[in-house]
Amino acid sequence: MIILLVLLIVLVGALVAADRGTASLARDTLRTKLTSTLAQNGGTVQSVELEGFPFLTQVLGGKYDGMDARIVDVPISGLQLSTLTVRATDISWPLGEVVGQNLSAAVADRVDATAVLPLARIADPLAPRGIKLTPEGSNIRVNAPASFAGFSGVVSGLATPGVTKGELTIKLSQLTVAGVPLPSSAASALSSQLARFVKSPKLPYGLTLSTVRLVGSNLVITAGARQVRLGS
Repeated sequence: MIILLVLLIVLVGALVAADRGTASLARDTLRTKLTSTLAQNGGTVQSVELEGFPFLTQVLGGKYDGMDARIVDVPISGLQLSTLTVRATDISWPLGEVVGQNLSAAVADRVDATAVLPLARIADPLAPRGIKLTPEGSNIRVNAPASFAGFSGVVSGLATPGVTKGELTIKLSQLTVAGVPLPSSAASALSSQLARFVKSPKLPYGLTLSTVRLVGSNLVITAGARQVRLGS
């Protein structure tokens, strides 16, 4: 019995070591390849974590529960996200492709991402023009100098970020000039003009925007996609 118990302990230890070894191989491959893939957009891969235990059965079966990656300082559409977290679930990645470090063969059933864009990184380039952006609840207070028909003053309004059909939108309301309220039709007209210049950020993996909201002094953007090749 003692001999059998010792053999069992040794076997379990060997399986755990093999499990951790395969996890390390897959994680290192993911980290290396993701760094290369995401380097096309820039940013630094801070962490890559794989889910599930035992891991060895996932590797042998070519099916992984999920993966979480965190990337910092990611330049997107002329701006720089402070963080981008990517969560992939139900990943198919055959063992032979793992050994061959072929990440393009890894397909996630679903990928969800959360991007954090500090409002200051939008406001700083506008400051020399006298445009100020400040958080006000779930909206952004916009103050900008205006001059027309011999009048000079400050245009102020609330900008509400949102998503319509996968595209980023900005809706203006409570528009005033030098403290005098303007008709809501003026805000609607300016919102329509603004829509021509507002561009949705191009996130990796062709992710489609789901929500955009202001949290504190940060814009928090969520996006998702189905059937995503992680090495694309």
